[in-house]
Amino acid sequence: MTGLALIITRVGWLVTFVQIAGGCYLIYLGLSAWFSHTAKTLDGAGSPHITSAARGFRMGLIVELSNPKGIVFFVSFFAVAVPMETALWAKAVILAGVLILEIVWYGAASFLLSTRPVRAVYERFAIWIERAIGTLLAGFGLRLISEKI
Repeated sequence: MTGLALIITRVGWLVTFVQIAGGCYLIYLGLSAWFSHTAKTLDGAGSPHITSAARGFRMGLIVELSNPKGIVFFVSFFAVAVPMETALWAKAVILAGVLILEIVWYGAASFLLSTRPVRAVYERFAIWIERAIGTLLAGFGLRLISEKI
């Protein structure tokens, strides 16, 4: 955490570059959400069969840890939000809190979205949900870019 924070504080133009590149990426994600929607259903076709909660947890953990976007987000966030002089025990508590929040969030979301009524509502409004999220992502991207131009 401290190495990235040091680089960001020493190389001023790097922050501007990262924010503009991040803004462009958010705009790309937002436009993708708007224009790439196909008829998706949550019927489980093509998804792996999960035989136990432990296996489902393990598969989710592997997916999350192998996702570079999540790792880059947390490293970037901690580099800016956690001061370098923060005690090691405090950094460990912060990381443990993030881990607990991730487990609770993804567990609740997967449990909720696996119920028939919620799946039916999602499938009915999926295109509008994706477009709303796409609009928010593009808006955040434009805001990031406009702050640096």
